[in-house]
Amino acid sequence: MMLAQAAMDAGLLITDAATGEKTPIPLSLNPTVVSTADLQLCQKLAHHLMSAGVKMAYALRNGALEERIWKALSPLEKSLLRPSPPVLATARVDCFPSEGKLWALELNATIPAMQVYSDLAAAQTIAAHGRRLNMEARTIAQLQDDNGSNVRALWEGLLSAYAQQRPRQQPERLGILCRRNDAQLAELLYLKNAFSRFGLTTDLLHPDQLEDKEGFWANGKFYDLVYRHFFVHRLEEKREGHALLRNLLAQACGEGAPPSKTLVFNPPAAPVEVKATFALLSESVDNEALAARAKLSPQEREAIAGLVPWTRLFQEKSLLECVQQAPERYVLKKNWSYGGKAVFVGKTRFEPDFEARCLQVFGKPLSWEALCERAFESLDGGGYVVQEMIENTPTRHVLCTPSGVSSCQLFVDFSLFSSVGIHPLPPWGGVCRGSLSQVVNILGGGGLVPLLREEVAKHLQLGDLPHRLTASTLP
Repeated sequence: MMLAQAAMDAGLLITDAATGEKTPIPLSLNPTVVSTADLQLCQKLAHHLMSAGVKMAYALRNGALEERIWKALSPLEKSLLRPSPPVLATARVDCFPSEGKLWALELNATIPAMQVYSDLAAAQTIAAHGRRLNMEARTIAQLQDDNGSNVRALWEGLLSAYAQQRPRQQPERLGILCRRNDAQLAELLYLKNAFSRFGLTTDLLHPDQLEDKEGFWANGKFYDLVYRHFFVHRLEEKREGHALLRNLLAQACGEGAPPSKTLVFNPPAAPVEVKATFALLSESVDNEALAARAKLSPQEREAIAGLVPWTRLFQEKSLLECVQQAPERYVLKKNWSYGGKAVFVGKTRFEPDFEARCLQVFGKPLSWEALCERAFESLDGGGYVVQEMIENTPTRHVLCTPSGVSSCQLFVDFSLFSSVGIHPLPPWGGVCRGSLSQVVNILGGGGLVPLLREEVAKHLQLGDLPHRLTASTLP
């Protein structure tokens, strides 16, 4: 409980958007361990996969496949897109380890959060075990440093992205654009303080604070660099300040903006994240013309072949019949949706969580066959994709919060941070989430699983942990 309280005090918590109430994120006492060499290989593959996703999305901007990628977006989302592929200071590839292999399930370019949460989970776990072994404070600090920092990598990514577009300038003030009472508010406050310590004045910016001037201004201050932690679809809600923010984003995301204007990272890049793009990456393994059209490099094609499971646009009648007849083998995902809200795992069709998702998305319980029909016919958000079921065996974890500990079986993912269009790449790591559901989301129950480098775990006498990712896990 002391570990959980220390983690919560440091910022491992979520905020209720309506009430502002703070809730601690449970922390697993069973870390995932990976060697530095294997983590570096993972990062290399994740980088190639994210780069391929950007290429695929923007290569298909005009053509027969536009319907499922670009027309899935709202008019506002399309209006805020850059005409050329974006530079992504931060991105995330969400993966499942399964039967001795790592599989990528989705790309995340909108709000690839949890850099802070991952750092806190690892740092507090290292500190707790270090104290258990009577280590000196400086030794614990060195082990925390050796484990790496996604916050530091995000910082380097933002500055590198800025430098590539403004090579003769240095940013003077950074704004973190977010909602008031954002669910990750504690994480954003941590970033604000960390970036200020790193040497750049940083503030949180909310839409109602912005001023109607050229570039991003708030409270009389100009922000020449903005880290966007704000969904574009929020701008379609009629709230004070959103119309101005819409205009400012449109200015900042246009090509050829003069140096006096603000640079925004990440710029809106929804086409990279829609599930149709992922399905087309999968199809490119067997479709040479599609791979050539996207100008995929050999390294990108290798990453796709090694990481991406069979995924297809859910639009062929023969495919509908196949999926209906074999629910254990497939997962249906809405093409453009957030937070796993419209993900249907055929294997769980008799579980309460499956029925709850049907009610939320379709308004009533549905059998698997009926659900497939509705998904196949749906045009909302560009329809659905179908993906082969990746088995992720739950493992036993002990979760701790400031109020106590509990034992449960969790499905644990392995998400890899990356960047696109930045050279050299920041020293990214990863984050592991544990969920009670096969659809992993930190807000849906479960907690954070610390990700420790094997070399650090050995110093903490944790070298024999069962939750381990090794070279055999990787393609």
